[in-house]
Amino acid sequence: MINTFMRIQEITEGVGIITKQNQTKDVGPNQTKIEAAKIGFKVDKDGRPPLLHISASKNSTPNTLFNLGI
Repeated sequence: MINTFMRIQEITEGVGIITKQNQTKDVGPNQTKIEAAKIGFKVDKDGRPPLLHISASKNSTPNTLFNLGI
């Protein structure tokens, strides 16, 4: 049981943003964008997907979203 938990924890831990200092031979600083493009997604330089509806995000506050259950 503990071994399974430790294995899952190792898989879910990430390395964060890949920069020039922490890159390896097989993973470059732009690798997230490259891998997302392979499966048809677009991401910005930080690896986040674009907003689907810009005006909806401008008009939503944390309190409103909580009341909606989002």
